Amino acid sequence: MVYFILALAATVIGTVVGVGGGMILRPLLNLFDVSKGLASFTSSFTVLAMAATNLITYKAQGNKVKLNNIVYMGFGGIAGSFVGASMMAYVPADTVNKAYLAAILVMLVSVIVRERVKMKAVENPLLKVLLGMSCGMLSSFFGIGGGPFLMTVLLVFLDLEPKEAAIQSILITLLTTSGSMVRYTMSGYADLSLVLYCVPAGICGGLIGRKVTDLISQGTVRRMFYMVLAVIMLVQIYTVVFK
Repeated sequence: MVYFILALAATVIGTVVGVGGGMILRPLLNLFDVSKGLASFTSSFTVLAMAATNLITYKAQGNKVKLNNIVYMGFGGIAGSFVGASMMAYVPADTVNKAYLAAILVMLVSVIVRERVKMKAVENPLLKVLLGMSCGMLSSFFGIGGGPFLMTVLLVFLDLEPKEAAIQSILITLLTTSGSMVRYTMSGYADLSLVLYCVPAGICGGLIGRKVTDLISQGTVRRMFYMVLAVIMLVQIYTVVFK
């Protein structure tokens, strides 16, 4: 039941603010002494279920899925994830933690400044692929879900409204997480001990999160994203300073 509640909370928040939920669920599972490998595998499976639920619900509401950004950035993200994973092996964990803290600070400042500064949105397909690759590389390098990076890119470079950015971020995550599951399958890793609890929670989280999104304003989604980044930054400061 504890794992179900953790996964439900992570995926509701992840759906509303577009961060996926894996970056929230994975560290929570680690707090309960779940191994890093099992936590990552379970998080990926849960986020996949949540993202698929969002796609089905979004289409059922009569919304049109805008494939342009999703396809370009999704496949760019899959390619970038392989680069990030290979880089991670050569960088000390302490350096990774400090770099992650700096990245969060840059993201938070960027989205706040972008709200006040007008600039032309990126339309070039190649640039969108490169932005997706950057998100995939960073998320894989830091060992987290790509949601925060995707949301930042969609808000800053593509000038989307927060709700539209959130759903596109989740659907891009659907593609990139599918790539992760293929890698897990190829490696032979398949510990389903927590999946039975967390995947149903991911489905419920996707449904509840979509309902919540429909009830709140664009400004509320934006402020919630700021809050999530701020909380992650505080946790990372604690990690860098005290661990």
